[in-house]
Amino acid sequence: MLYDVRTRTSRRLTGGTAESPPVFALWGPYAVVANPDGSIVRADVASGRSATVKPAGTKVMAVDVWGGYAGWAEWRSGGGVDVAFRNLGSGAATVRRNGPVTEHVAVTGGHLVYGGEIYGRPHPLYEWRLGSTATATITSLAYDFAAHDETLAWTGEGRTSRIAPNSSYADPPKYLGNALGLSYFTPNGDGQNDRWTPEFPISKRLTSCAVTIRNAAGSVVRQLACPTVTGSARVSWDGRDGAGRLVPKAPYTWTLTGSDSDGALRWWSGVTRPITGTVTVV
Repeated sequence: MLYDVRTRTSRRLTGGTAESPPVFALWGPYAVVANPDGSIVRADVASGRSATVKPAGTKVMAVDVWGGYAGWAEWRSGGGVDVAFRNLGSGAATVRRNGPVTEHVAVTGGHLVYGGEIYGRPHPLYEWRLGSTATATITSLAYDFAAHDETLAWTGEGRTSRIAPNSSYADPPKYLGNALGLSYFTPNGDGQNDRWTPEFPISKRLTSCAVTIRNAAGSVVRQLACPTVTGSARVSWDGRDGAGRLVPKAPYTWTLTGSDSDGALRWWSGVTRPITGTVTVV
C-alpha cells in the first residue's frame, strides 16, 4: 500500500503475500514495485499513471528508482544473477550484465551501485555508470551502503563507515513534489502559525535558490533566498513586503527557482515549466 499524505488516502500498487511480499522503492512521486511474479511496475503518484518496467519472469531481489531510471537485481535463467537498468524517460530497452549475488541496489547520480552484505557477511561493492559499460569496484568488502547524488557511503571492514565522492554526472536538479507545510498563515505575531515555513523537496543541493512571492496582479511583493542542503530548500515568510509592510489578506503565488553547475531546477519529469503554487494570508 502507498499512503498519499496530500490526500490522506491509500492506494494498492501491487499484489503479494506475507510469505512473498513485493520489493519496492520511492523517489519523488515515483514508486517502483517488484512483484512476486518477477514483474516490475513504476507508478507516478502525481498523475496516477503506471508503466511496466519489466514483465513477469525471473525473480527480482532488489530494486531502486532515480528519475527516469529503474535498476534492479534478478536471478538469471539457468543460474546466477544479473543486474539491470532501464531508462523509462527514453523508452530504451533494458540493459543487463552479469553480477554477483546481491540483495541490495541503489540508483542515483548516474550510477547503479550493487553488492554488499549477503547472509550477514561482507562482499565487494560495485558501481555501473548508467548509459555505458563502465564499471568500478568501490571496495572489496562492504556490508551496508547508501548512495545519494554524487556521494557514496558504506560500512566496510571492521564495521568502519566511509563516505566518498562519486564520479561527476550531469544531472540538473529536480523538484520532487508538493511543498511540505501549511499553505496558509496569519502574520499576527503571536507565534502560532504566524509565518509561512515550507520545505521544498529537491533531488540535490542548489548553489542558487530563490522563492518569489507575487500578488494576484502578478507584482512581486517579496523575494526570499532559500539556501539548501541535500534534499530540501526552505524559506520563512512573515507576510511582509520588501519595504517591511504587512501585505493584505489574500492568496499569493510563489515561484521556486534555482540551479547548480548541471543546470536550472526543473520538475521531476524533466519538464522545465515554472514551479509554482499558492499561499494564503488569512
